[in-house]
Amino acid sequence: MELSFIPSNAFYEVYWYSVVFVVLLLSLLFAFKNNFSYLSLNRFSNGVLVCLAIVCIVLIGGRPIDKLFVDTVTYAGMYDSLSRGNTLAVGHDQYFFLVMKFFSKYVNVHVFFLFCAVLYVVPLVYACRNLFSYQWGVALLMLMSSLFFWAYGVNTIRAGIASSFALFAFSQPKRPLHKWGAIIISVLSHFSFILPILAFLFSKKFSKLNLVLVLWLLSIVVSLTMPSIVTSILGGMSFDNRLSYLTAQVDRTLFSRVGFRWDFLLYSTMPIAWGYYLIRYRNYRDKFFFSILQTYLIANIFWVLVIRANFSDRFAFLSWFLMPIILVYPLLSTELGCANRGSWIASMLLFFSGVTTILSFI
Repeated sequence: MELSFIPSNAFYEVYWYSVVFVVLLLSLLFAFKNNFSYLSLNRFSNGVLVCLAIVCIVLIGGRPIDKLFVDTVTYAGMYDSLSRGNTLAVGHDQYFFLVMKFFSKYVNVHVFFLFCAVLYVVPLVYACRNLFSYQWGVALLMLMSSLFFWAYGVNTIRAGIASSFALFAFSQPKRPLHKWGAIIISVLSHFSFILPILAFLFSKKFSKLNLVLVLWLLSIVVSLTMPSIVTSILGGMSFDNRLSYLTAQVDRTLFSRVGFRWDFLLYSTMPIAWGYYLIRYRNYRDKFFFSILQTYLIANIFWVLVIRANFSDRFAFLSWFLMPIILVYPLLSTELGCANRGSWIASMLLFFSGVTTILSFI
């Protein structure tokens, strides 16, 4: 199902203006309705987010095969090759290509992309419902208003699907079958997600948040002072072929900015600063929040060490996909106990979507 009536360069604008409209609408409602637990307001926001989720699935799945969507063209070429009976060398990421091979026998590539969009969005819906009960709509809106949501639906598709299933697994502490099934799908979709998954499993058993924060700060120093040594060591590891990005020779003029990405680092500090404020000054002590923040720090350490690498944003996403949940989780938690919770929610939605707007269009 291709939405041929929409110009290729208008897909992102349609998606983003839809998100911004919902952000503004719900922000106004929450700002002027401070009793955030009010059931009808949450039901309304959840209903709106169901509609927005459907819009996102249709837009992501109905995009044309165009170079504006970068890896979409590559995946379409692979799909065409499989439909002709050829084979692909798939490495670690078995699940995705097995599904692609199955679909290539029966349907065209647009139906397959629509299926991928469902795999990307629906696990996020259920993860938010598991974590936030009747308040899940706000969390889903935070995810959809993030800087990377669109890109990982239309470009780095496998990583997007892997992140959704990883987050779904994190939301299933009392359902081991669901949790481990989602973990397997996540890792087989994109092997690199073994890093945040192992970090989360470690964080659930061992809460060492202060130590990990110190290590994160040290990683910045190491990355600034010894970048070539770190890149060479990590690039020489062979357990994942994506580590070849670290040492591969590419045309550096293809990248808008190279070197130490202070802008990316500043962006990465938002959930860390937010967590520090809550723990230090608001005495916030939620176990899941501690685990997810520690997972973010561990995964982000790896990215900081390779921050100068080609496609470093793809390594950053191993932590960034948790950012919206870290920012919004305390506001939806009863343990924070803040007054005027609706105003806090409205402020967070406007702030986070505002940051995305600035970084996307300026």
